Order: sequence, then structure tokens, then C-alpha cells
Amino acid sequence: MTRLFVIEVNEKFGFIDPKGKVIIEPEFENVLSTYFSEGLCPIEERELCGYIDEKGSIVIAPQYDSVTDFSNGLAAVSKDGLWGYIDKHNRIVIPFSFDSAYGFSDDGLATVEQNGKLGYINKSGLFEIDPMFDEAYDFDGELAKIEKDEKFGYIDRQGNIVWMQLGKSD
Repeated sequence: MTRLFVIEVNEKFGFIDPKGKVIIEPEFENVLSTYFSEGLCPIEERELCGYIDEKGSIVIAPQYDSVTDFSNGLAAVSKDGLWGYIDKHNRIVIPFSFDSAYGFSDDGLATVEQNGKLGYINKSGLFEIDPMFDEAYDFDGELAKIEKDEKFGYIDRQGNIVWMQLGKSD
């Protein structure tokens, strides 16, 4: 589908196409992304988050405290202070058990936080790399940038530190 662009009219949000034609009438309290990811866009209504499709139909009713864009078939969502993952049919794929959670990258891993430390899980919700980092970023090829105990460096896909420097990363 053609890329859509967010508009705001009278404090309500909708979308137009590149020619300025309104595709989705401004009817939503808030739109949480500037684009549709895997055909869905997160919205907020009455302080709860859900998803609409590219026609403006609500496909996952607002019921979550916070949500992320869909990536690789899943979206991180929070409810009652914990994060988990749902699929596009609103089925819970990975239970709500994380302090924070981020989208799955193309390599099939997502960064999650438990007990104040970050690690990496697979699409089954199992830790591939245990939570032990203060900061953790997506893998770029074979390495991911991390920070631990005010030192930054890189880990490989097994969680082994391959390079570490003293001091904080900029």
C-alpha cells in the first residue's frame, strides 16, 4: 500500500496519502507512530493503546498501557507494569514478564529488561543472552554494542565480550 502520513485536525489524528487525500479520517485521540509497520499502526484512546490497519479499522482494541510497532510479526506491549509480546491477532506469544521490551530485529532477537538489567530473547521468549547489561543495542551483523558497569563494548551472539573500553559511551 502507498505510504500514509499523519494529520491532526481538531485534536484528532488521521492519515492522508501522498496526494493529500484523506484515507483515514481524523478520529483517533493519538497516533503513536508516523507509519504503518507490517500493516498496523499503534493508536491511543482513553489512555489505552491498540492498533489500526491501513483502512482505519481497529484490529486490536485499545487495552494496553504502552505498545511498540510490529517487527518480525510481533509487538512488545505492556499491561499492569509488565511487558510481553503479541502477534497481529492479539494472541499473547511471549507472556508479560519483562520490566521493558523492545522490537524484534531481523536476526530474531529482542532486547528486554529484567531486574534492571538488559539481555536478549528469541521469539520463544527464551533468553539467548542473559540480562546482565546496563545498556544493550540491536545486533549489527555479528556484534551488539553494550554497556556494563560504566564500560562500553561489544558482544558476540553468544554473549561473549569481544571488546571492552573503560569509560562511558557518548
